[in-house]
Amino acid sequence: MSIKADQELTYSIVKSIETMLNRFIHRHGYGKYFKVNLLDCSIYTRKEVGDALIKAATYGLPTISYYAASQGISQMQLDGLNFLEDKILNLKERLRPLQSSATQSSVESTGEAGRPESDVGELTDAGEQTRERGEE
Repeated sequence: MSIKADQELTYSIVKSIETMLNRFIHRHGYGKYFKVNLLDCSIYTRKEVGDALIKAATYGLPTISYYAASQGISQMQLDGLNFLEDKILNLKERLRPLQSSATQSSVESTGEAGRPESDVGELTDAGEQTRERGEE
């Protein structure tokens, strides 16, 4: 916990450095192309920050580059590995996850959605009435 407190104290200094870098970039005419963003992450908070960024990515936020940076992967490495895996090695087509109930929907395996229908003897009275009405 003391490391997190120390990191909190130094974060304002890091933000000041970020601001100075962005001013320098803007004054030299490169500000319209990119901006420097220093993450609030250290080797001690890498797991927490990474988990938060993955959770944000599951909701559709574009945090892949931030996640890679939080794990120590540079932008150049990320671009290079992405190109190598997608274009050269074609790993998305060659490596697929194993098919299991966790990675496969019921529509793919049986052609029908939902669980299999129960036998008449297994239904409750309400279930029989629902089946008679034709509801799902």
